[in-house]
Amino acid sequence: MRATSCIRRLALAGAFCLGALALASCNNGNESPRGGSGIRQETPAPGVEPTATALPATPPLPAPEELALERVFGWYDPQRPTHLEEIPDGSGSVYVSEQDGRLVEIIGDPGAAEGVSRVVLNIEDRVTTRVLEEGFLGFAFHPGVSRNGRVFVYYSAASPRRSVISEFRLGDDGEFDPTSERIVLEVSQPFGNHNGGMLLFGPDGFLYISLGDGGGAGDRSGNGQNLATLLGSVLRIDVDAPGVPYAVPPDNPFTGMTAANGEPARGEIWAFGLRNPWRLAFDPATGELWAADVGQNDVEEVDLIVRGGNYGWNIMEGDDCYKPEFDCGDVAPPGLIGPVASYTHRLGCSVSGGYVYRGQRLPSLKGAYVFGDFCSGSVWALRRSADRGELNTGTRDSGTLNSVATGAGWEVFEIVPGDHQVPAFGQTLDGEVYVLTYSPGIFRFVEK
Repeated sequence: MRATSCIRRLALAGAFCLGALALASCNNGNESPRGGSGIRQETPAPGVEPTATALPATPPLPAPEELALERVFGWYDPQRPTHLEEIPDGSGSVYVSEQDGRLVEIIGDPGAAEGVSRVVLNIEDRVTTRVLEEGFLGFAFHPGVSRNGRVFVYYSAASPRRSVISEFRLGDDGEFDPTSERIVLEVSQPFGNHNGGMLLFGPDGFLYISLGDGGGAGDRSGNGQNLATLLGSVLRIDVDAPGVPYAVPPDNPFTGMTAANGEPARGEIWAFGLRNPWRLAFDPATGELWAADVGQNDVEEVDLIVRGGNYGWNIMEGDDCYKPEFDCGDVAPPGLIGPVASYTHRLGCSVSGGYVYRGQRLPSLKGAYVFGDFCSGSVWALRRSADRGELNTGTRDSGTLNSVATGAGWEVFEIVPGDHQVPAFGQTLDGEVYVLTYSPGIFRFVEK
C-alpha cells in the first residue's frame, strides 16, 4: 500500500530525558539554562563563501511506502551499538562498534538464522564511559584497507577528558592489533557530552570528523561560533600525508584565516556552527554530505553540510532563534545556513542521523535520506520534491508542533512508527540501510 493513502503522519510523541550517548538535548546539573552570555557570531573571512556541488534535477519518486523493521544478523546481540559499516575489501563482512570499546565483525547473510560474530578490536582499557555520551563512538575503514589494513576510530578518554581519533592496523589473524595504535588527533573536552563522534572518508579520500560544541547547555563558551577551536565543527583532514599524523588539505575553507576573536582559525574546519552532529553520511550517488545535529531543549535538525558553511549554533537552534537578543524573526540571519528539516520535542528528543538509501530492495525509498529519533523511535524519509530542494538560507518554515518542518523543495514521510530506541544507523556497500537499536538488535526495512 502506498504512503499517499496509508502513511502515518508524524503522530504526537512525548519527549523524555533518557540516558543515551546521543541524548544531548536534556539538561543536567552541570548545564546552564537557555540563553546564556552573548557570543559574537563567527562569519567566514572575505572570499570564503559556503559552496555546494550543483546537482542535476531528478524526477520525483513515488512516496515511500509505510515500512516495518525486520531483525537481521539474529545470532548477534550488539551491546549499545554506535556504528555499522561494511569493510571495503570484497569479503562482505560487516562491523559494528559497541560503546564500551569493542569492534565486532559479523560474518554471514543478514537474513540467515546462523552466522559468526567475533570481537576484532578491544580497547575497553582506554575508553571511558563515565558520561552516557562518552565511549567508542565511531570508526571508518581506510578506502585502501584491503592493501594497508588501516581502520580509524573515535573514542572518549579520561584524565584528561578528551576525544581521541587514532589508527589501528589489521594483523595476520584478521583482528586489529590494539598495540598498533597511532594517535592522529586529540581534542580536549570540557564536558562529557556533545562529542559528535562520527568518522567517514569522503569521495575525495579525506577523513571527515564530527565534533560537538564541548558540552554543557547553551554552548556557554561559544565554541560553535568560534573558528579558533575544533569544537562544534565538521573537520576534514588528510591522513595519508607522509611523516605527520595528518595534514590540512590546502582547499579547506579557513586555512590561513583569522577567527573573530583574533586568533588563527583552525584549518581543519570544513563547516561549523554545530551543537552535537550525531552522525554524518555521504550520499554515494551525489557526494552530498548529510548531518543530523542534536538540539538543546526544543528543536532537532537535519543539515546538508557544505564547504565553509555556518549552521548557526548557538544563535539558532534548528529553525528557531536560540538567543532572543538576535531577534531572528522569520528570516535566517545573514551568513547562516538553516536545516533542511527540523522537528520539535513533541516528536522526540534526540535526532539520530542516517543515510541516503541507494539499495535495490525498496525502490520507493531510493534517494531518500533516512533518519530517526532515539527517544520516540520514529524513522523518517526525507528527499527532494518535484521542486528540488536546496540549502535553507532564507525564510524559515517551523511547521507545526506535531510535524517535521522542511525547507522549500523537500518532503518528509514517517516510514516506521516508534518501536525501538534508535541510537544510530548503518549502510553497506550495496546501499542498503540498517537500523541499530537498544532492543538489542540490528534491523532492516521491509515492506508491510
